[in-house]
Amino acid sequence: MKIQLNHPGSQKNFKIGKGYNLVDGEIFREWNNDATHYRKFIVNNGFSVENLEEKSVSKGELFFWGEWEGNSHFTPFPKSDFRKLPNGLHRLIADSFPKNSQNTDPYIYGNNFLYCVCKQRGRMTSLPLDSLILFGTPIPSEGKFYLDTVFVVKGYQTSSKVLGNGGSEYS
Repeated sequence: MKIQLNHPGSQKNFKIGKGYNLVDGEIFREWNNDATHYRKFIVNNGFSVENLEEKSVSKGELFFWGEWEGNSHFTPFPKSDFRKLPNGLHRLIADSFPKNSQNTDPYIYGNNFLYCVCKQRGRMTSLPLDSLILFGTPIPSEGKFYLDTVFVVKGYQTSSKVLGNGGSEYS
């Protein structure tokens, strides 16, 4: 099964005082408490596959579009068409998690990729193994879809198993 999941789309407009703060000469993007999710252009340490046949893997900085609702260091880029191009680069900060804020889903930071909340209803709660979930951003005026994250489903657990109570399932 192949599923296309669209990110809500836009980046948070860059303006000091509107979700961005200047502290000691550095710009910080605050945790997202807005009513919508935003995508970010992120640099983070990770692994990349160099050659599938040889299974060669490299470790280093990866640059990618993704969702991270938490705090980040922000370096703005010159103005351009921000529907497609990044307005800046985010370096993640994973040290504070305020209550009542947006969650990051899919969560691609760690040993496993996790997808547990966004659009998890019906068939999405028990996808067949090897299903593909394609996360990205559509640009309807161009008839294009910009892909940023691909999941290959290798299993799922119920939230009751994870949380120890009666809850819904997630993959």
